[in-house]
Amino acid sequence: MPSRDQRVAQAFRAITSALGPGIHYIVVSAHLDGILGRVVAGTCGSRGTCAVRGWLIAAGWFHAMGATEILDAPRVMPHGCLAGGQPGLSFEDGSLIPRARAQPHD
Repeated sequence: MPSRDQRVAQAFRAITSALGPGIHYIVVSAHLDGILGRVVAGTCGSRGTCAVRGWLIAAGWFHAMGATEILDAPRVMPHGCLAGGQPGLSFEDGSLIPRARAQPHD
């Protein structure tokens, strides 16, 4: 069974892989009781566009949120990047993020 650090690294790789290329701004909100949370991420591309996507965290993994659900999610990002109402800003459905498989120990 992977350690907590290995699971966190797997989750981080999975979410950044799902986001694809660009500069990413990621906000994580969590309730430690019951390990429930939410990830809202903005990916800013080289052409001045920024896509906001989100996932709920439940049962130990990411579950895609729809674009309309993300509109209600907290979006506090550096430099006001994803404050809303900006040209080139879009809200998109989160994508399916496959659960990381446990790696055998060496």
